[in-house]
Amino acid sequence: MGAFPGAGAGAAGVSLEVVGVGLGRTGTHSLKLGLEQLLGRPCYHMFEVFEHPEHVPIWHRAARGEPVDWNEIFGGFVATVDWPGAAFWRELTAAAPPPSCWSRLGATRRPGGRARSARS
Repeated sequence: MGAFPGAGAGAAGVSLEVVGVGLGRTGTHSLKLGLEQLLGRPCYHMFEVFEHPEHVPIWHRAARGEPVDWNEIFGGFVATVDWPGAAFWRELTAAAPPPSCWSRLGATRRPGGRARSARS
C-alpha cells in the first residue's frame, strides 16, 4: 500500500490507483463516473467535499502546508480527480510509486500520439 504523506510532514497512508493531475472542471465528472465503473470503487471529486463537510478542515490544513492524514479523506476511494485533490497532485504522486495507469499514460505521450489513438 502506497503512503501519501500530507502537504507537510508524513501521515498515515492510503492507496490510490489514479491521481488526476489535470485541471478541475474539465470533464472530471464523467471521468469520475468512468473510473468508478472501471475500478469498481468510488473516485473522490469535488462532490465529495459537499457530501463530507468534515473534510473541509483537513483540506484547509493541507493548503496551509500542515501535516494531513490523507486516509481521513481518501480512505475507501480508489482514485481522485477534480478539485481539491488536483491541487495536491505533486504531494500525492511524489510520496508513492506512480499508479499503474500513470506509466501507461506517460508512455503514450508522443507527438501526434493522441491523434493517432483517437483515430484508432
